[in-house]
Amino acid sequence: MYRFCAGLGHLFTHVTLPERFDLALDSGFDGVELTLPYDYSVSEMASMREHSGANVVGFTAPVGDFMTAGEGLACVPGRQLEFRESVGVALEYAGALQADWVHFVVGRCGDPALRADYLDVLVDNFDFALEAFAGVTTGVVFEPLNRRDFPGFLVSSPAQAREVIARVNGPLGCIFDTLHLGVEGIDPAREIADHAACFAHLQLADTPARQTPGSGTLDWEGFYQALANSAYNGWIGAEYHPGNEHSEDLDWLTTARSILNA
Repeated sequence: MYRFCAGLGHLFTHVTLPERFDLALDSGFDGVELTLPYDYSVSEMASMREHSGANVVGFTAPVGDFMTAGEGLACVPGRQLEFRESVGVALEYAGALQADWVHFVVGRCGDPALRADYLDVLVDNFDFALEAFAGVTTGVVFEPLNRRDFPGFLVSSPAQAREVIARVNGPLGCIFDTLHLGVEGIDPAREIADHAACFAHLQLADTPARQTPGSGTLDWEGFYQALANSAYNGWIGAEYHPGNEHSEDLDWLTTARSILNA
Protein backbone atom coordinates (compact mmCIF):
# COMPACT_ATOMS: atom_id res chain seq x y z
CA MET A 1 0.00 0.00 0.00
CA TYR A 2 1.59 3.26 -1.14
CA ARG A 3 1.49 6.23 1.21
CA PHE A 4 1.22 9.83 0.00
CA CYS A 5 2.50 12.96 1.71
CA ALA A 6 1.82 16.62 0.99
CA GLY A 7 4.71 18.97 0.38
CA LEU A 8 3.70 21.88 2.59
CA GLY A 9 6.05 24.27 0.82
CA HIS A 10 3.84 23.91 -2.28
CA LEU A 11 0.36 22.89 -1.14
CA PHE A 12 -2.14 24.66 1.12
CA THR A 13 -0.02 27.81 1.07
CA HIS A 14 -3.09 30.07 1.49
CA VAL A 15 -3.08 29.20 5.21
CA THR A 16 -0.43 29.23 7.92
CA LEU A 17 1.96 26.32 8.30
CA PRO A 18 0.23 24.90 11.42
CA GLU A 19 -3.07 24.86 9.51
CA ARG A 20 -1.44 23.10 6.55
CA PHE A 21 -0.68 20.06 8.71
CA ASP A 22 -4.38 19.58 9.43
CA LEU A 23 -5.53 20.40 5.89
CA ALA A 24 -3.16 17.82 4.44
CA LEU A 25 -4.56 15.04 6.61
CA ASP A 26 -8.16 16.19 6.04
CA SER A 27 -7.51 16.09 2.25
CA GLY A 28 -6.50 12.45 2.28
CA PHE A 29 -2.73 12.59 2.63
CA ASP A 30 -1.02 10.18 5.00
CA GLY A 31 1.79 12.54 6.02
CA VAL A 32 3.61 15.78 5.21
CA GLU A 33 7.03 16.96 4.17
CA LEU A 34 8.55 20.37 4.79
CA THR A 35 11.04 22.57 3.00
CA LEU A 36 12.76 25.03 5.36
CA PRO A 37 10.94 25.09 8.72
CA TYR A 38 13.28 27.59 10.36
CA ASP A 39 10.79 30.43 10.72
CA TYR A 40 9.54 28.35 13.65
CA SER A 41 11.49 27.19 16.69
CA VAL A 42 12.25 23.56 17.41
CA SER A 43 9.59 23.50 20.12
CA GLU A 44 7.00 25.12 17.84
CA MET A 45 7.63 22.52 15.14
CA ALA A 46 7.35 19.73 17.70
CA SER A 47 4.00 21.16 18.82
CA MET A 48 2.69 21.28 15.24
CA ARG A 49 3.58 17.66 14.69
CA GLU A 50 2.12 16.53 18.00
CA HIS A 51 -1.08 18.57 17.61
CA SER A 52 -1.80 17.27 14.10
CA GLY A 53 -0.57 13.73 14.63
CA ALA A 54 0.95 13.85 11.13
CA ASN A 55 3.85 11.74 9.99
CA VAL A 56 6.60 14.19 9.05
CA VAL A 57 8.29 12.33 6.24
CA GLY A 58 11.14 14.77 5.66
CA PHE A 59 12.44 18.31 5.69
CA THR A 60 15.30 20.36 4.24
CA ALA A 61 18.43 21.29 6.18
CA PRO A 62 19.62 24.93 6.15
CA VAL A 63 20.88 25.90 2.69
CA GLY A 64 22.95 29.05 3.24
CA ASP A 65 22.62 31.46 0.33
CA PHE A 66 21.23 28.88 -2.10
CA MET A 67 17.70 30.33 -2.18
CA THR A 68 19.09 33.71 -3.26
CA ALA A 69 21.00 32.17 -6.21
CA GLY A 70 24.18 31.53 -4.25
CA GLU A 71 26.18 28.32 -4.31
CA GLY A 72 24.80 27.01 -1.02
CA LEU A 73 26.73 24.99 1.54
CA ALA A 74 27.10 21.26 0.90
CA CYS A 75 29.54 21.31 -2.02
CA VAL A 76 31.32 24.64 -1.62
CA PRO A 77 35.03 24.74 -0.68
CA GLY A 78 35.62 27.04 2.27
CA ARG A 79 32.12 26.63 3.69
CA GLN A 80 32.68 23.34 5.47
CA LEU A 81 32.27 24.92 8.91
CA GLU A 82 28.95 26.46 7.89
CA PHE A 83 27.84 23.09 6.57
CA ARG A 84 28.73 21.38 9.86
CA GLU A 85 26.73 24.00 11.73
CA SER A 86 23.77 23.27 9.44
CA VAL A 87 24.06 19.59 10.36
CA GLY A 88 23.74 20.50 14.03
CA VAL A 89 20.62 22.56 13.36
CA ALA A 90 19.13 19.78 11.24
CA LEU A 91 19.71 17.27 14.03
CA GLU A 92 17.71 19.41 16.46
CA TYR A 93 14.78 19.74 14.07
CA ALA A 94 14.94 16.07 13.10
CA GLY A 95 14.38 15.13 16.73
CA ALA A 96 11.47 17.52 17.16
CA LEU A 97 9.81 16.44 13.91
CA GLN A 98 10.65 12.73 14.23
CA ALA A 99 11.29 12.90 10.49
CA ASP A 100 12.17 9.92 8.34
CA TRP A 101 14.83 11.88 6.46
CA VAL A 102 16.55 15.24 6.11
CA HIS A 103 17.46 16.63 2.69
CA PHE A 104 20.84 18.33 2.32
CA VAL A 105 20.73 20.46 -0.84
CA VAL A 106 23.84 19.81 -2.94
CA GLY A 107 24.35 23.36 -4.22
CA ARG A 108 25.87 25.03 -7.24
CA CYS A 109 29.35 25.13 -8.73
CA GLY A 110 29.94 28.54 -10.28
CA ASP A 111 32.97 27.42 -12.32
CA PRO A 112 32.68 24.13 -14.26
CA ALA A 113 36.48 23.79 -14.15
CA LEU A 114 36.20 23.34 -10.38
CA ARG A 115 33.57 20.58 -10.54
CA ALA A 116 35.92 17.85 -9.29
CA ASP A 117 36.94 19.96 -6.29
CA TYR A 118 33.30 20.69 -5.42
CA LEU A 119 32.44 17.00 -5.68
CA ASP A 120 35.26 16.14 -3.27
CA VAL A 121 33.88 18.65 -0.76
CA LEU A 122 30.37 17.29 -1.23
CA VAL A 123 31.46 13.73 -0.50
CA ASP A 124 33.38 14.80 2.60
CA ASN A 125 30.43 16.82 3.87
CA PHE A 126 28.00 13.97 3.27
CA ASP A 127 30.31 11.64 5.18
CA PHE A 128 30.20 14.10 8.09
CA ALA A 129 26.40 14.31 7.96
CA LEU A 130 26.02 10.54 7.75
CA GLU A 131 28.23 10.08 10.79
CA ALA A 132 26.32 12.76 12.72
CA PHE A 133 22.96 11.11 11.93
CA ALA A 134 24.18 7.55 12.46
CA GLY A 135 22.79 7.43 16.00
CA VAL A 136 19.26 8.59 15.15
CA THR A 137 16.40 7.23 13.06
CA THR A 138 16.37 10.14 10.58
CA GLY A 139 18.18 9.31 7.34
CA VAL A 140 20.24 11.61 5.10
CA VAL A 141 19.13 12.25 1.51
CA PHE A 142 19.96 14.54 -1.39
CA GLU A 143 18.37 15.34 -4.74
CA PRO A 144 19.49 15.95 -8.33
CA LEU A 145 17.96 19.24 -9.54
CA ASN A 146 17.52 20.23 -13.17
CA ARG A 147 19.85 22.77 -14.76
CA ARG A 148 17.09 24.82 -16.39
CA ASP A 149 15.68 25.99 -13.07
CA PHE A 150 18.95 25.71 -11.12
CA PRO A 151 21.85 26.69 -13.40
CA GLY A 152 25.18 25.33 -12.21
CA PHE A 153 23.64 22.73 -9.90
CA LEU A 154 26.38 20.22 -9.20
CA VAL A 155 24.28 17.01 -9.40
CA SER A 156 21.57 17.20 -12.05
CA SER A 157 20.75 13.57 -12.87
CA PRO A 158 20.20 10.27 -11.04
CA ALA A 159 23.29 8.87 -12.79
CA GLN A 160 25.43 11.61 -11.23
CA ALA A 161 23.71 11.00 -7.91
CA ARG A 162 24.65 7.32 -8.04
CA GLU A 163 28.28 8.31 -8.56
CA VAL A 164 28.15 10.36 -5.35
CA ILE A 165 26.43 7.54 -3.44
CA ALA A 166 29.20 5.16 -4.53
CA ARG A 167 31.82 7.43 -2.93
CA VAL A 168 30.31 8.06 0.51
CA ASN A 169 30.69 5.97 3.64
CA GLY A 170 27.13 5.34 4.68
CA PRO A 171 23.49 4.91 3.61
CA LEU A 172 22.94 8.09 1.59
CA GLY A 173 19.50 8.23 -0.02
CA CYS A 174 18.39 9.95 -3.21
CA ILE A 175 15.14 11.80 -3.93
CA PHE A 176 13.35 11.03 -7.21
CA ASP A 177 11.42 14.05 -8.55
CA THR A 178 9.46 13.63 -11.78
CA LEU A 179 9.72 17.33 -12.65
CA HIS A 180 13.51 17.42 -12.49
CA LEU A 181 13.82 14.21 -14.48
CA GLY A 182 11.40 15.38 -17.14
CA VAL A 183 13.13 18.72 -17.59
CA GLU A 184 16.47 16.91 -17.96
CA GLY A 185 14.99 14.70 -20.69
CA ILE A 186 14.94 11.58 -18.52
CA ASP A 187 11.91 9.28 -18.69
CA PRO A 188 10.62 8.87 -15.11
CA ALA A 189 9.00 5.51 -15.92
CA ARG A 190 12.26 4.07 -17.26
CA GLU A 191 14.27 5.50 -14.37
CA ILE A 192 12.06 3.98 -11.67
CA ALA A 193 11.94 0.68 -13.53
CA ASP A 194 15.72 0.49 -13.81
CA HIS A 195 16.90 2.06 -10.57
CA ALA A 196 14.15 1.92 -7.94
CA ALA A 197 16.53 0.66 -5.26
CA CYS A 198 18.52 3.91 -5.44
CA PHE A 199 15.65 6.10 -4.29
CA ALA A 200 14.69 6.85 -0.70
CA HIS A 201 11.79 9.16 -1.56
CA LEU A 202 9.66 10.03 -4.58
CA GLN A 203 8.07 13.38 -5.48
CA LEU A 204 5.43 14.06 -8.12
CA ALA A 205 4.90 17.11 -10.31
CA ASP A 206 4.17 17.51 -14.00
CA THR A 207 6.33 19.24 -16.59
CA PRO A 208 7.13 21.79 -17.76
CA ALA A 209 6.27 24.05 -14.81
CA ARG A 210 5.84 21.88 -11.68
CA GLN A 211 2.10 21.77 -12.15
CA THR A 212 -0.53 19.27 -11.01
CA PRO A 213 0.15 15.69 -12.17
CA GLY A 214 -1.89 15.06 -15.30
CA SER A 215 -1.96 18.68 -16.46
CA GLY A 216 1.32 18.70 -18.37
CA THR A 217 3.44 16.57 -20.65
CA LEU A 218 4.40 13.48 -18.63
CA ASP A 219 2.79 10.07 -19.22
CA TRP A 220 1.30 9.45 -15.80
CA GLU A 221 -0.48 6.19 -16.46
CA GLY A 222 2.77 4.76 -17.83
CA PHE A 223 4.69 6.06 -14.86
CA TYR A 224 2.25 4.69 -12.29
CA GLN A 225 2.34 1.29 -13.97
CA ALA A 226 6.15 1.30 -13.95
CA LEU A 227 6.16 2.36 -10.31
CA ALA A 228 3.69 -0.36 -9.35
CA ASN A 229 5.91 -2.94 -11.03
CA SER A 230 9.11 -1.63 -9.42
CA ALA A 231 10.77 -2.41 -6.10
CA TYR A 232 10.06 1.07 -4.71
CA ASN A 233 7.93 0.97 -1.54
CA GLY A 234 8.58 4.34 0.09
CA TRP A 235 6.51 7.50 0.46
CA ILE A 236 5.19 9.43 -2.54
CA GLY A 237 5.29 13.20 -2.10
CA ALA A 238 3.09 15.82 -3.80
CA GLU A 239 5.46 18.64 -4.82
CA TYR A 240 3.50 20.67 -7.36
CA HIS A 241 2.00 24.15 -7.64
CA PRO A 242 -1.81 23.88 -7.69
CA GLY A 243 -3.60 25.65 -10.51
CA ASN A 244 -6.04 27.25 -8.06
CA GLU A 245 -4.85 28.97 -4.90
CA HIS A 246 -7.64 27.48 -2.79
CA SER A 247 -7.93 24.09 -4.49
CA GLU A 248 -5.12 21.57 -4.44
CA ASP A 249 -6.31 19.73 -7.61
CA LEU A 250 -6.46 16.34 -5.92
CA ASP A 251 -8.18 14.28 -8.63
CA TRP A 252 -4.73 12.94 -9.55
CA LEU A 253 -4.43 11.40 -6.08
CA THR A 254 -7.51 9.25 -6.65
CA THR A 255 -6.15 8.13 -10.02
CA ALA A 256 -2.71 7.32 -8.60
CA ARG A 257 -4.15 5.31 -5.73
CA SER A 258 -6.46 3.35 -8.03
CA ILE A 259 -3.53 2.25 -10.21
CA LEU A 260 -0.83 1.80 -7.58
CA ASN A 261 -2.96 0.03 -5.00
CA ALA A 262 -4.94 -2.14 -7.42
